[in-house]
Amino acid sequence: MIKIKENTTNKVLYYDFLRTFACFLVIVNHTVSFIFLSTKPSPTWYLSITYFFVSKAAVPIFVMLSGALLLRKDYTYKQLFSKKILRIILTIIVFSFTYQFIFVENFNLFNPIVFLGKIIKEPVTIPYWYLYMLLGLYIMTPMIRKMIKNFNYKDFIYFNVVFIIFSGIYPLVTLYFPTIQYSRFFTIPIFSTYIGYFILGYFIDNIKIPQKKYKKAMIILSVLFIFSLAIQVILTSREYYSHGQVILKLDNVGLATIMSLAIPMFFLFKHIFSNIVFSDRIQSILSSISSATFGIYLLHNMLIIRLDNVASFLNNNLNWLLACLVFQLLIFIACFIITKILQKIPLIKKLL
Repeated sequence: MIKIKENTTNKVLYYDFLRTFACFLVIVNHTVSFIFLSTKPSPTWYLSITYFFVSKAAVPIFVMLSGALLLRKDYTYKQLFSKKILRIILTIIVFSFTYQFIFVENFNLFNPIVFLGKIIKEPVTIPYWYLYMLLGLYIMTPMIRKMIKNFNYKDFIYFNVVFIIFSGIYPLVTLYFPTIQYSRFFTIPIFSTYIGYFILGYFIDNIKIPQKKYKKAMIILSVLFIFSLAIQVILTSREYYSHGQVILKLDNVGLATIMSLAIPMFFLFKHIFSNIVFSDRIQSILSSISSATFGIYLLHNMLIIRLDNVASFLNNNLNWLLACLVFQLLIFIACFIITKILQKIPLIKKLL
């Protein structure tokens, strides 16, 4: 029988790996699209768009990981505000200001009141949208925690099935059959994309599948991943041949096609890192990288813009896909080093 048993382990290796892996995929997501947007279908084109769709799993993995970590603990409102909510608010202000300082030409005209009003309404740079979404999840965490503490296995199954149907499958169906629409008055916000992923992450983290069923489950998840990825690439290539340009209908992280990439990844990496013993050195390295992933996320877009000439040089001298991979690794390593330096500064360390 499949059971739910709350994971109370303070340090799980697969958390570190998922953070690191998802963080790298964020960089991939923000750097690989120029290949398939600038070329015609070819082996490189197909590989780049496959790489792109794999990278779309980054945000769902991060949200599921947040759910796995946050929803297992009962925070007091004071703890939640001081450790989570205030930290995110200060991070938005400090790093938005930093971005503004670096990239705005006329900084002498900077008005702090106007600036604060602006970042309340929208992120200063597109990747920072995630901070606003995360802030919302943090605010809802105590209520969600109280709710799921009373869930049994059937409750979780019901929640996840409804979430996948209405947040994942239904929007996918309407993309290709737009006449299929239910009433705008029918709303189920508790099953929205990010709340759904948040609770799903907790569920996957705590689900206990009997050993004799694990192999079959992993095979099914692997097949689901490969099938979904193939479908996304095929349908996107069909859009190209129909319209003469790339139309990314399937890049929304809430669609069932992206769910069926992120969920198997989460399950599979949990299985791998729960059943393989890694050396203390590898665990230490992974832990060190994992502890810098928030800083890497905050800095990566700044470096992508600043090192655009490096990307151009690589593209002129290497195969575009290889150049892209080298550039992504360069950004990741550079952001890691900068983050580790910034973590030496006491006040900044509290944000990172």
